Amino acid sequence: MNIFGLSPTFAHLEEQLVENGGELTPELEALMAEALTEAPAALEQAGFLKLALRKRVEIIKERKACLDASIKAAEASEERVDAALEKILAVTGKQKFPEFTLSTATRESVAIALKPGADVLELPSAFVRYTDPSLNLTAIKEARKAGQELPEILEIAASTSTSVTLRRAGKKDDAVSESTPHAA
Repeated sequence: MNIFGLSPTFAHLEEQLVENGGELTPELEALMAEALTEAPAALEQAGFLKLALRKRVEIIKERKACLDASIKAAEASEERVDAALEKILAVTGKQKFPEFTLSTATRESVAIALKPGADVLELPSAFVRYTDPSLNLTAIKEARKAGQELPEILEIAASTSTSVTLRRAGKKDDAVSESTPHAA
């Protein structure tokens, strides 16, 4: 039995116990004994799978970090080439080649902000955008957590999630023993 077989087995056991009012019948006892006998091996297999998947994720993240660094280096090189081309094309103008055309384009970027202390309502109405009111989710969540009664017009859907933690045996001890020789 693997871990995916254990989950339905234990769910069935729980269901049967609820139906029987908590009475452990000989059939349920036998099923529980079988599941508990097979559980350690299945859980160990699942743990090894989780370790392998975690290592795979670490390797992919390392590869991604290397690729991100390569992308940044290539973009920086492209920017240096662009800077050099911009100076040359300012003198020569557009250059056509069989495979491509080199030219420059100038665009204006505008940043607009109110001066400190200025009131937006002093502007002409055409310059002001009024947004629709929206829910203050933070305040609603805090009120719910504090046990306050919430208005009936709110639709609240709450969910929980559980994560599985796997700690490698001896991981901390290994780190300590590695650093100890350097301390002396």
